[in-house]
Amino acid sequence: MKESLLRVLPLRLQAQRGHVEAEQFVEKHERKGFLLMGTFYEALEAYEAQRELTFEEYLPTLLEGIDIERELEAWQAAQSE
Repeated sequence: MKESLLRVLPLRLQAQRGHVEAEQFVEKHERKGFLLMGTFYEALEAYEAQRELTFEEYLPTLLEGIDIERELEAWQAAQSE
């Protein structure tokens, strides 16, 4: 989980600068087993859209919102395609 978050943080910065490759990178690495990269990517996008919370305040919400079983099922389904 930590590695997925660490890999996706710089990608959000790239996306803010208009680099479309960031989302492709996320998809590629999810297929490799970094299951939470897409989840973190989307959660960071939601964080950026709000102004009330600092990242430190938002992080527990981000982590509590992860449904590991759903993420694993989605990854397994993608692997069988």
